[in-house]
Amino acid sequence: MQLKNVLFTSLGKWSFEKYNNFFVYYAGCRKSVIEFINDNNFSNKNIKKRLSQSNNFFSAIIETNDQIICVSDFCRSFPIFYYKNKSLFKVSNDARTLKKKLKLKEILAQSVNECFLSGYVSGKCTLYKSLYQTEACQFLKFNKQNKKLEINNFFYYHNKINLNIKKNEALNKFDNVFNSSIDRLIKKSNNRTIIIFMSGGLDSRLILSKLVEKGYKKILAFSYGIRGNSDSKIAKDICEKLNVKWQHITTQKSDCYNFFNKAEVLNFFKFSDGLATVPNFQDFLPVAKLKEYLVKTENYLIVNGQTGDFISGGHIPLKIYFKENSKKRIVKEIFSKHFSLWDQNNLITKVTKKNLEKKIDEFKNLKEYKNCKPEDIYEIWEYYERQVKFIIQGQRIYDYFGFDWYLPFWDGEVIRFWSEMPLELRKNQYLFKDYLRKGNFGGLFRDFHPKVKAFDSFPYSLITIFLILFKIIFGEKIRNNISIYFDYFSRYGHHYHLFGLIEFLKKRKKIRNPISLFVKKWFEYLGVDEKVSFK
Repeated sequence: MQLKNVLFTSLGKWSFEKYNNFFVYYAGCRKSVIEFINDNNFSNKNIKKRLSQSNNFFSAIIETNDQIICVSDFCRSFPIFYYKNKSLFKVSNDARTLKKKLKLKEILAQSVNECFLSGYVSGKCTLYKSLYQTEACQFLKFNKQNKKLEINNFFYYHNKINLNIKKNEALNKFDNVFNSSIDRLIKKSNNRTIIIFMSGGLDSRLILSKLVEKGYKKILAFSYGIRGNSDSKIAKDICEKLNVKWQHITTQKSDCYNFFNKAEVLNFFKFSDGLATVPNFQDFLPVAKLKEYLVKTENYLIVNGQTGDFISGGHIPLKIYFKENSKKRIVKEIFSKHFSLWDQNNLITKVTKKNLEKKIDEFKNLKEYKNCKPEDIYEIWEYYERQVKFIIQGQRIYDYFGFDWYLPFWDGEVIRFWSEMPLELRKNQYLFKDYLRKGNFGGLFRDFHPKVKAFDSFPYSLITIFLILFKIIFGEKIRNNISIYFDYFSRYGHHYHLFGLIEFLKKRKKIRNPISLFVKKWFEYLGVDEKVSFK
């Protein structure tokens, strides 16, 4: 019999059991959860120590006779949601269960604004009043007697930067750290076949080469997209060099459009959005096709390269280097990159910017971040918001289709390592790329420099020539205004194909990328008006 404060559902990978007189609701690594509760010591000091030293992916809701404790990992790999007012506290692994049981109806205009421009609600809020989401690197404690809720952080990204570390020392340390992460991946696989979604990029390439280096044999690599795209061609070459089995999942225009209009997509909206984040559809159709290809999902462990480029410093905007540590500069860079899904109405822009300024102030005013530079604050914000709320949320696709998964670049030890690296080793991924060149794992990083092309299959490859000529004749600005209409035929075209050519042409001038259209579709499904703030 479960206690009344937790509204638990069997959504996705969540399980329930009674352990040591506790009610335990968890997802991810059961061993980590059991280790956490085994000593029956729930002091803040002990919780912080255990969570900050953990390397695995898990979340848990633990209910005792006198308190409820909610814990998660470094990337909030399995979100937890809660409702709190003066007299009532409810927590769940499913936001919709809380909304339904508590009959929540009031939509927050501020949250709608954020979602419309970025695809997610920042901080602890969701789209609904009094409905909250846990954040990365946090744990919650609710005292049943005095009804007080306590929110604590067990880790602060980039708050302890090691300015004294030398490059060679850092290279050796990262080699040890990443090898340990791959070892944990192999242990997690438990002799199952590891499926790697391969692109032409560096991150998935490194993971694959490390697995081969360690002698792991049960590997199956997949790529997807339009037939003949350069990402897939590069992935195929890599797999041939490493003698790894490779398959391509073709996503035709008609497949994309027909599939996206099926009821299953609406089911995925409900499954994954947490009423706070637009569902990440990047791998949805490929994984659906993959499931048809495989016999049993439980015999496989899916791995991808998310998000090695961010973790190693690849997202720091060049403009922010060596600038004064001003809130204005930080807000400008964050807003231009992360709040640009749609053309920005002046009022929405003003309101959202003001809210962002408040949140940046909250970061900068924390004693843990008092010495942080602008580039640190920028990365801190992206870590807790876009990376956790949207990129990591993409793992819900694997949960939805019944696959187990692992993210080597979001392993706790890897996160702690990059959190301590100074700017000069992070900027332009300096340390990471030097590591790849010197290690040259599988012979894939020093003299192997394949180029990913936007238009790489005939006749679309002719578009590149056309755009070059257009730039020469009419200039770069006009060329850029024209080129956006060819994105439908690019390497990322399969994302636009979900909506069809007509919808793409109607909206292309107003949107930044396919996520913009996903947000619009999601709002329509929720019955949310993006202009709610004007009412």
